[in-house]
Amino acid sequence: MQSLTRTATVDGTEAVLVTIECTTTSGFAGMQLVGNISDLCRDGKERAKTVLENLGFKMGHKRILINFSPAHCRKEGNHFDLPIAISLAALTGTKELAHDPKDWLFADCD
Repeated sequence: MQSLTRTATVDGTEAVLVTIECTTTSGFAGMQLVGNISDLCRDGKERAKTVLENLGFKMGHKRILINFSPAHCRKEGNHFDLPIAISLAALTGTKELAHDPKDWLFADCD
């Protein structure tokens, strides 16, 4: 099972499209983030998981891999929390989503 969301980040003066891909893999239960990401961004998995569980989404005991691409630019900040949460919600499949997240771009307007 796999889900995709899209967001953006800034690399110098350029906007870079970022794809967040969540997938389940075999192994011990847990979540792992991969990609060129900061510690603040890495902590977003716990914030997203907590919000989803409070909304009634069941994460279950799965091994979840969250991949940020492209790898060439550094992803920093907590504005990735929403795209992570949406991708995890789509991955769990415990509730019907109104729209397919891969058709949208989730961006922070700060």
